[in-house]
Amino acid sequence: MPVTYSIKTAAFDSELGAQPDPKDNATTLTVVLRLEVTAIDARTAQDLDGKIFRAKAWSDGEVRQYLADFKKTVQDCWSNQFFIMFPDPGNPLEAMSAVDFQRFVHPLQKEKKPYLTCNLLIRFTDKNGHARVNILNLVPGQGRFHGRITRAPGSPDTVTLGSDAVTVFTQQFSPRDEYSQIPAAHEVGHLLGLDHVNAKHPQCKIDKNAEICYGGTPYERNDIMGVGWAVTGDHAKTWLKAIALHTGHEKGWTASHLSPPLEEMMSDDMRRLQPAGVR
Repeated sequence: MPVTYSIKTAAFDSELGAQPDPKDNATTLTVVLRLEVTAIDARTAQDLDGKIFRAKAWSDGEVRQYLADFKKTVQDCWSNQFFIMFPDPGNPLEAMSAVDFQRFVHPLQKEKKPYLTCNLLIRFTDKNGHARVNILNLVPGQGRFHGRITRAPGSPDTVTLGSDAVTVFTQQFSPRDEYSQIPAAHEVGHLLGLDHVNAKHPQCKIDKNAEICYGGTPYERNDIMGVGWAVTGDHAKTWLKAIALHTGHEKGWTASHLSPPLEEMMSDDMRRLQPAGVR
């Protein structure tokens, strides 16, 4: 099938770049989330942990600033963090059609592997959003509001966030074990179809928000779907779905936090470090 450059689904939209970059054979793949935002005027609010927070009414200026901060911080957290590599053209069990594959190869870079640079775009909308976001204007000085997601069959997910969700929140587990995160970016990860990093732990089958679900080791806790910043190819689920829809080809796509040019540079460095005569 011919490559499709723009797609819309019930869970996300996606936009594929019209041509590869002549410098590195990279094509941009942008997942788009349309969000319906409602500013809630309330005197009190309850977070995921059941804690009651004092809240206040929003001004128009506060809402505009919050949306600007939300868009920038979330997009920055998720964009240009991982890359998608193409199915091996030499493997007949995975290869795309030659015509489609050549669409992603720039004429000046035929010797370089093509790949996709993955971005996220947030679009605010009044209706027909992929999800709904309720925002609460919290009185400062009450600690972190633990955001929550409500799911109902046949309806978009609804995320409830405090006004602190677009600022950095830091948790310290020990003097050497500290993690920082933008809470809104974590919640958007759930909208992208991701579970908590340690969701397979038996305790998480009982309580998906138990502390262990956010990571049982420092490596897991540092994950964006834990309590940290790290975004890797493990988070590319929605982008992998998108490129399969754009190309009509499902097999062989892989994602990594390393781009092919960076992997090539690292390989060259390793070769230079090898003793003479070793190949």
